[in-house]
Amino acid sequence: MKTILRISFVVVLLCLFALPVQAQDKEKNETPYWYYSFLKFESYDKVNEFQKFHEEAIVPIVKEAKNQGTLLDYKFLRHHTGDEYNIVVARKHPSWCSITANWRGKALDAIEKDEDKKKAFWDKYSELVNTMSHYDCIYIQLY
Repeated sequence: MKTILRISFVVVLLCLFALPVQAQDKEKNETPYWYYSFLKFESYDKVNEFQKFHEEAIVPIVKEAKNQGTLLDYKFLRHHTGDEYNIVVARKHPSWCSITANWRGKALDAIEKDEDKKKAFWDKYSELVNTMSHYDCIYIQLY
């Protein structure tokens, strides 16, 4: 009798704690996420510089990330009027894991073999990132 009670207790604990964790992990692995970055540069010269860098260096990385499946969609928006954040970048990832993985670095490694060029990319990217303020938001798409 005690053995049956112990087994029942273990089964109840598993149902209470293990199953919700599995459901949560399933959502993290299967739900697409939209990752929005809102960027604000101090001058429109920097906005123009970032846009040029984006077109020349980041767009090829985005295309490769889409080919690899770590990005599903990507939008680059430039603010039209007012004094708000100048650039919004929206990235649709297929899962939580693809957000936390180094998707940019993996895509860059696939399209550029020259280590000096990769270093130059990261140096320029860091330089531009350090000249702006930004914040990020992550959303799930409901419908």
